[in-house]
Amino acid sequence: MEINPIAKLENALPVDFLAAKPQNIAAEDHPQSFKELLKSALDSVQSLQTKADDSVKSLASGGAVDLHEVMIDLEQASLAMELTLQIRNKLMDAYKEITSMQV
Repeated sequence: MEINPIAKLENALPVDFLAAKPQNIAAEDHPQSFKELLKSALDSVQSLQTKADDSVKSLASGGAVDLHEVMIDLEQASLAMELTLQIRNKLMDAYKEITSMQV
């Protein structure tokens, strides 16, 4: 019986998708706008979702994918989506609070 070595844990580390920078913006020229930051974060969440879907499809079709890698991809996508929803909820609460202020 052959035991496979443990794969590197680089892929299992949490993804800091809020720190991602868009490819078309030079970071030293000007700061990232909120719109660009939000788009970048949503693109990262989308890419994690796509990666998880591809992993599941590959596993289901009998591809050379380890089950633990598929589970890690799924959990990363799930956590990124939960974080996105929590950020959305906080933004909506802040918006409601601002709109209810009397001037």
